Amino acid sequence: MRADEPEALDSGSNLLVRLGDVVARPPGATASLRPDPGAALARNVRLAGFLARAGAPVAAPSSAPPAGPHGTGADAVTFWRYVRHDRSAVPEPPT
Repeated sequence: MRADEPEALDSGSNLLVRLGDVVARPPGATASLRPDPGAALARNVRLAGFLARAGAPVAAPSSAPPAGPHGTGADAVTFWRYVRHDRSAVPEPPT
């Protein structure tokens, strides 16, 4: 994937890199904590996809490129739709 100006969004347990309208998420430290990082990434993609289709306020897996996971182990990566957000915002609980 090409991006004119990749932007590192976060580098905690996972590295998040914005590539235009898509966020690449390699597992980072998470890979060392999971016996099968690829299976964990695949579960994350399936769960987020399910929640997004149900209308939950989650960042949805990417459809272009396909979310993945692509690769194996610590070299795997998943792709997500970029969602602009305000880190200081506190959501209101549903009523």
